[in-house]
Amino acid sequence: MTNAAALLNELHMQGVSLAVTGPDRLRFEGPPEAVGASVLTALRECKREILTMLRKSGSTAKLLGRRCPLCRQHGMRIEETWVSELHYFDTFCATCEELVEVYIPAQADVNCGQVA
Repeated sequence: MTNAAALLNELHMQGVSLAVTGPDRLRFEGPPEAVGASVLTALRECKREILTMLRKSGSTAKLLGRRCPLCRQHGMRIEETWVSELHYFDTFCATCEELVEVYIPAQADVNCGQVA
């Protein structure tokens, strides 16, 4: 099973940006060699979860490239957490490591890597 947060972080580090282009569609921009068959398989596994995370910001570039409100440096990373039955996406500053945002999607929207 693939962790959607780790996948988004890895793609972002490789210069790949994902964007929501419709109710159920993702578009990616970046080096073609960064998106091979295994990455496409992982994206398909986590598509609903990725769409849920990106609907708020629109793209990984906006979500992960923003400025930290605490240290004012650019760059974020996402961590996916399960506590009991609750699913969280924590956004941390990549520089100061402080927690910047917690997002809890509706459980019905999340289906990647965990059995709901």
